[in-house]
Amino acid sequence: MAVAVAPVKAEGLISLLSEPDQSLRRHALETLTPQVDQFWFQISGSISIIENLYEDDSFPDRELAALLASKVRFMYGPYPYKRASA
Repeated sequence: MAVAVAPVKAEGLISLLSEPDQSLRRHALETLTPQVDQFWFQISGSISIIENLYEDDSFPDRELAALLASKVRFMYGPYPYKRASA
């Protein structure tokens, strides 16, 4: 039997990406990643934050940040993409 998972609000999770607590950032990444198809447009506004997490050698969940960033970029598809300067 499949369990239905209710979608979450993206704005609150996106705001957690800027928190200093690594467990909060991990929670945001883990929750947003499987729901990228629903929230990619909202997440795309914070792509530079996500990419910075990946580039931070001290962040233990770099691979998760890379996965979320790549999924958002994939969803962009034909849309123009320009990385915001950090």
